[in-house]
Order: sequence, then C-alpha cells, then structure tokens
Amino acid sequence: MDYAGSRHTPGDYYSHTDDELLRYESWNECRWLRILDFDPHITYLVAQPLTIEGFDIEGTLTATPDIYAETRDGERLVIDPHVSELDMLDPKDAIRAARRARLVGATCEYLGWTYYPVETPPQPLAANTDFLADFARDIGYDPVRPTILQAAHRATTLSDLWKQLGMTLGNHPLVPSCTYHLLWTHELTFDRNERLSTQTIVRSTSDH
Repeated sequence: MDYAGSRHTPGDYYSHTDDELLRYESWNECRWLRILDFDPHITYLVAQPLTIEGFDIEGTLTATPDIYAETRDGERLVIDPHVSELDMLDPKDAIRAARRARLVGATCEYLGWTYYPVETPPQPLAANTDFLADFARDIGYDPVRPTILQAAHRATTLSDLWKQLGMTLGNHPLVPSCTYHLLWTHELTFDRNERLSTQTIVRSTSDH
C-alpha cells in the first residue's frame, strides 16, 4: 500500500526483458531495474522474488531482497538497492538493516547465487539508461531502421551519422528516436559509461 508523505516512491516498472510490470518500492530500486533491463546479458528479471527468514539476538529476522535476475551464462543474481546505513537516523535501524543484508548474503552463498547490496547507481550509466528507456518501444521504425544500421557500419559520431542520413532520408522525423531505440536494443553500440551526446561514437553490431 502507498502512503501520502512516505519517504519512498513506489510504482510499477515495465520490464522489456520479460514483458511484465515489476513493482518497486523506491526510485533507487526503479533505476536499478532499468539498468538491469538495459543489460543485454540479463535474460530474466523479477522484483521482490522471495522472503528469507532467520534469527538474531532480538528474535525472528525477515529479509525480502528487491531484485532477482538471471544471465545468459546461467548466473543467478540478487540485487538489493538500499540507502546507506550512515543515512539512517536510528542506529538500531542501521544495525537491523546490516543483519538483514548478512542474512541475504549468507543465503545466496549457500544457494550459489551472487549477492549485490548496492546504493545509488553509477553515473553516467544511470543517466544514459534513464534517457534511452523512453525509446525502448518499437513504434514503427522499420522504414528507417535498415538505413540507420547500414550508415553506422563504421564507427561515427551521432552528429555525423544524422548528417549522413539527412542525405538519404531527408529530415525524417523517426531518425533520432529510432537511433536511440537501436542503442537501447544494442543494435548500435556505444560506451555506456560515457555521457550520451551528439559526439558519442556509435557503430552497428552486425553487418547489413
């Protein structure tokens, strides 16, 4: 349930990996879902996959990791976005959070899974992913997709690519958005860890 005035910002994220709506509890968790959705190695993605129960000196300890993912190589990942314990006002809450993290980590180690307790997503990867997610859907790019991929068979900046396409496609309104869509789908490659701009170098990932 959502409460007015809550410090969290829950909502639903549409996963292109699984064609499912995933419920998230905070903006930080949403951004990590988006980054994982963008990762071509991720083949399965789900939110709040399981609840783990354990015990500590105060009694029953319950932990619900935020994200579970699987990769093409068969690796199973648990990603738990959280705020830094130093940001918690109540020291008891920080201690309890640390114990829950250890419980999740120990369970993942037993199962042979990899556990990632994470905080704020790294920049500029997060900003790039936030931007490209708006172009993830194919809204009818077939008229320009092959031409863009062919024009990018050699590495070129986005600015030069669009100038080249202007000579063949004219000022086609779908060119910029289709280019960003192809970056999201990894049909065009770029350095995800450098801030996306008109000077970003892109290249087609296959011959056309």
